[in-house]
Amino acid sequence: TQVPTTTATSTTAPPPIEATTPTVQRPAPTSAATPTTQAATTTQATAATTPAAATAAAQATTTSRPASPTPKMLSSFPHNIEFRCENFLTSEIEEKRGTTFDVVLCLRLTKWVHVNWGDEGIKNLFHKCFSLLKPGGLLVLESQDWRSYLKNDRLSRRCRETRDAIELMPDEFGVYLVHVIGFCPAISIGTSPPLKRPMLLFRRPAAGEADPRGTG
Repeated sequence: TQVPTTTATSTTAPPPIEATTPTVQRPAPTSAATPTTQAATTTQATAATTPAAATAAAQATTTSRPASPTPKMLSSFPHNIEFRCENFLTSEIEEKRGTTFDVVLCLRLTKWVHVNWGDEGIKNLFHKCFSLLKPGGLLVLESQDWRSYLKNDRLSRRCRETRDAIELMPDEFGVYLVHVIGFCPAISIGTSPPLKRPMLLFRRPAAGEADPRGTG
């Protein structure tokens, strides 16, 4: 019997594979990195100076902001100018404030007070002008004449009825202002073209000056 034989085949093992680690070559520092370093340095410098800059900016803002007006400022021009839309006859603002003035202008107003409020209204107007003036203060009066009262184009029926009941005529205002209220006699300061109405200057007597009402 033939015995089977085994033939051993010699197999040559492959050479071992050497593990290699890839080498990453880092580029040498160049001038390209300089801007980054400079930027960081600049940022640090800016951050270091930020508080001072903020302080300077705050000071500049404070300097440019107008200061709150003091009582002295409020009593001088232009802070002492006030515009109000109100009924002068019924307003008590100035009386409550205790305010008095050097000059009161009453221009082209008397007719409209007269036809709306009658004789009592015009008398109250003159008394109030006197009380709001300082001693020696001036009332500048430009009053409409009676002929302008007779024009009906701007008068309501009630105003026409009030006008018809008027007894104190415009040409008597001067007498009333001097002998009833106490102004010094008027001084004419010319006319106001194109209306050709005289402008009269009435002065409140100064302190210690004789009362014009005592002259007759």
